[in-house]
Amino acid sequence: MQARRRAAAVGATVTPKNLPANPVLSALRTDHAGVALHHGEAYSYPPHLGPFAALRHDHPPAWADLAHLVDAALIERTGDFEPVGWVSEGPFELTTMSAGRGDRASVPPVGPVRILGAENTSEMQRLLEVCGIHTFASGSTAIAEYLGCYHDERLVAMAGLRFSLPGWREICCVATDPEFRGRGYARMLVDALVECAGFDGQNAFLFVETDNPARQMYRRFGFVEVCTRAAEYLTRTTDRSPTPSSPIHPSPTHPSPPHRSPTHPSPTHGGTE
Repeated sequence: MQARRRAAAVGATVTPKNLPANPVLSALRTDHAGVALHHGEAYSYPPHLGPFAALRHDHPPAWADLAHLVDAALIERTGDFEPVGWVSEGPFELTTMSAGRGDRASVPPVGPVRILGAENTSEMQRLLEVCGIHTFASGSTAIAEYLGCYHDERLVAMAGLRFSLPGWREICCVATDPEFRGRGYARMLVDALVECAGFDGQNAFLFVETDNPARQMYRRFGFVEVCTRAAEYLTRTTDRSPTPSSPIHPSPTHPSPPHRSPTHPSPTHGGTE
């Protein structure tokens, strides 16, 4: 509860123009509505795309709605209560950062960058597990774009663009194999993704756990802190509710444009430069 109260106090920070207070909710109601699950006040990505969910209002009826959709959720919290029928791994704080005006042109490339797809899922999972990031889902290549760097045909660094909402793309899964940190891989990939978002007229943002040293790395990359909010990973303690009456099923014609323990996935970034 303390973390939720602390985050709520910090969450009053001024946000960049047009960046919604809850980007996940915005993505599920706009650009990613074609893949979203929806019931009442609850929205969620299907489990094969990731554990992310959002509520229009953090109160008991909305949690009852979410129980119709998924058995586990990584979600922003604003309510100061324990939802009935759910068990939490404990609240933590997430800081939202948006891309600023870093001098990306002065950063030399450290190697070729490859586009990663569904055929690269197993090696992406291996790298992210080594880096302590457990929010990657095998089906997420359907909505996200991932880039990677290889050394002797071994994936040693990666990052992606995942959530999409009007005017914004989220940078996610920034990871560098511990053996290859300090060489500039993370900076090169993040810069490439900021440029990719910019080509489509979008700004880039990311989430990082507030106590993660990677916050300092992103500041060096030119990112600025927007706000800090509370989040939790929760699982259902009872059987799933009946099938929702109004899910929004995945639509092949609506694709997205161009991390603690396995049971408590970290939404943050495990790699460093």
